[in-house]
Amino acid sequence: MTDAELDLKLQELGPVEPPRGVQARVLTAVGVSDARVAALIGPEPLPLRMPPARPRWRWPIAVASVAMAAAALYAVVPSPPERAQPDALVPRGFGDIRPSLGLRVAVRSSGQVERLRPGQAYQPGDTLLFRVSSSVPVDIVLRRGDAVLYRGAVPAGDTDLPVGYTLEAGEAAAPFVVEGSGAEARFDMTAVPR
Repeated sequence: MTDAELDLKLQELGPVEPPRGVQARVLTAVGVSDARVAALIGPEPLPLRMPPARPRWRWPIAVASVAMAAAALYAVVPSPPERAQPDALVPRGFGDIRPSLGLRVAVRSSGQVERLRPGQAYQPGDTLLFRVSSSVPVDIVLRRGDAVLYRGAVPAGDTDLPVGYTLEAGEAAAPFVVEGSGAEARFDMTAVPR
């Protein structure tokens, strides 16, 4: 770069004033009094005041507040219900789903069939016939005391069981119980006379 080019560049930059402190030291070094230095370069500038420092904990609190507001909004705004495939649905409830079972007994005596009357004494040779009613198809067990009289499946509705129980002389009183899927029905049979 030539001197002419350098002069052009320096003219573009404009005049540069050295800082006040540099000017004051130079004037003081050559013997100018402090009063004359103040008159030449002006009064001492006021020190720059920095704004007070902000506490650093404000930023995390702001972020946490926004996060809590978003979580509250997520909890309050309901999402649309999902649709399940009908094949995948499983019945639910507040416990085991039990069928309702009922047991009715009839007595065949001397060729006639009549409804069993509780407390009535029946004769040896009379046969008990059983009808089970169920709210759903279920596997059942019919027993007298500990003896199993019938075990099998019954459909929903009323079903006449394909078994009969013939009373024997001197038979003690005992309950007849039908059980299935946690439900049961029972009746107590009186003793048979000798």
